[in-house]
Amino acid sequence: MCLLVFMPEGKTATKEALETASWYNDDGFGWAIRTPDKILVGKHMDFEKAYEEFITARSSYNGDALFHLRITTHGATDLENCHPFYVGKDSLSVVAHNGMLPVPTTKQDTRSDTRIFAETLLPKRGGIAFLNGKGSLTELEQWAAGSKLVFLTANPASKWRYVIANMEDGDWGKDGNEGVWFSNNSYKYARSSVKSYSGGWDYTRMYGDGLSGHTVYTPGSYTESWSAPKRGSSLQEDLDLELQHHAYEIAESMVSFAIQKGDVIPENDDPTQEMGYYDLAEELIERWGKIYKPYDQSTYTATCARCGFDFFLDHADIPATHCPLCDCCLYCGSDPIPSEVGHKSDCCEWPLGYHMSYQPETVELVKGGDSDVKEVPSLF
Repeated sequence: MCLLVFMPEGKTATKEALETASWYNDDGFGWAIRTPDKILVGKHMDFEKAYEEFITARSSYNGDALFHLRITTHGATDLENCHPFYVGKDSLSVVAHNGMLPVPTTKQDTRSDTRIFAETLLPKRGGIAFLNGKGSLTELEQWAAGSKLVFLTANPASKWRYVIANMEDGDWGKDGNEGVWFSNNSYKYARSSVKSYSGGWDYTRMYGDGLSGHTVYTPGSYTESWSAPKRGSSLQEDLDLELQHHAYEIAESMVSFAIQKGDVIPENDDPTQEMGYYDLAEELIERWGKIYKPYDQSTYTATCARCGFDFFLDHADIPATHCPLCDCCLYCGSDPIPSEVGHKSDCCEWPLGYHMSYQPETVELVKGGDSDVKEVPSLF
């Protein structure tokens, strides 16, 4: 989901707000402060260290500033992909971003979409001076629809100290954060606990002819605990975090769509408007956790209960809800289309109305039980 925070001169976001957001956006942190003749930049993979460096610098420099908390969507999860980024070779201008940019990427390029935009695309349009042009901000906002960007610059070639693209899609803070702009409301989502479920559809125990799609259901139970999400120390923990990232990105897209429709009002101080979408995202995570298992450090897999085939996806690929081969639901085993004319589908309802699958030719399909899979192809 990411969170991008802009602090005008003389304003600083509370640690509580940033720390809360760090629980959900934990793939790297960065900040920048504008001074009259330079831009101070700091990056760290650990929130506490990034925050301490920022506050230390903020005590001496009170100019326009930004703080970014990342959740990986494109590119590697490393320090080099932490925001903000210098605009090309201009050491006096930086940009940070929240959302997904329509930037061409390849699996071989480990840079994030924002990094590619900052290092390659924007310099081709004149760098930070591009924003001086009449209509340039409108052009940028239309190109980056659904995304938010903040530019800070001390470059004399720029008319502006800072620029916020798609500012109206963000949220101006209150209660200690007056005058601070947040790209979304994730800084408000303090949860006292998370639920850990056991039980559910057991795909290892089937009955009937093995093709009926029936599975044995174990009633779910849960325990409550709390822990801040961190990069996993095992293949399963890494996959759990990737599934969380995908679910939150879907929720953020739904929130953006709801804002456009007027169902969610960004200026409303009631965070429960958006919170409902992220609660449903957690239901997605729960279901995916019952379906998918890790294959290696960058690949995960699922077995269809009906046709018995395994299929493989890269961590960067969005989890499917239905089998690429036979189209049955990977959670309940039912057809996604009506089984009889005039009757509704027996397929369970997925949170957020999310349904997704892949064309069979785009994924590696292996009959369940085969163990000679050596290589998983790229999907696109």
